[in-house]
Amino acid sequence: MNIHAGCLPVIITIFNRVRTALDLAADADLSGRIEVWDIQQFLFTNVNEHSLFDGTARNVKLAETIGKS
Repeated sequence: MNIHAGCLPVIITIFNRVRTALDLAADADLSGRIEVWDIQQFLFTNVNEHSLFDGTARNVKLAETIGKS
């Protein structure tokens, strides 16, 4: 449904399963219509974004994020 609405769905998985997810997407004729991200990249990108790409603030932001769970 999201694909038909023009959205680009994202699958977030562990590094060892990225290739599997991409292959399954290709088998389902979804190549280029979905994104597959490694969870470590996803988390790192989010921590950097929320710390405003300030390396000195990165650890503080990560600690704040973990503390909210």
